[in-house]
Amino acid sequence: MRNNCQAVWNKVTTVASNLGIEIKLPPGGSSALRRCVSFEKVKKSFQGAYYRTFIFFAIIDNVIAGLTVRFIVVKRIKELFDGLWNYLDLSSTVIDQKARISAGQYGRDVNEENLVTEMQNLLFVHSANFGNTKLLPLDLLNKIYNFKLQ
Repeated sequence: MRNNCQAVWNKVTTVASNLGIEIKLPPGGSSALRRCVSFEKVKKSFQGAYYRTFIFFAIIDNVIAGLTVRFIVVKRIKELFDGLWNYLDLSSTVIDQKARISAGQYGRDVNEENLVTEMQNLLFVHSANFGNTKLLPLDLLNKIYNFKLQ
């Protein structure tokens, strides 16, 4: 998007003029710039540069920062519950550790020993009902519904 800044600036100015909105930017350039080149010659390029530097890039940086925060939260949730979803691939020791970590996070709502026991039993329940077939969460939900285990 940074390479298309001029095109975005042109669209912004077109939309603003169609809506009758005057684009007001601070006076351009430093006093040294004004001494070297007349303000009128650089006014258009300065407005584009001002927009690109202080508006467009700031918006893009905020969007990227917002996405980064969201993905960090998703990553933490994945790490917290990863052991609970991938129980078929983990040893019983790792399942115990992951269950204790998850229970520690939600200590008020979840009893640690009960969660550890449930996770250990989940391996047996899964193999008894579905064999050793790995199921995606939606497939697992559909199988539970088909077997009327809800």
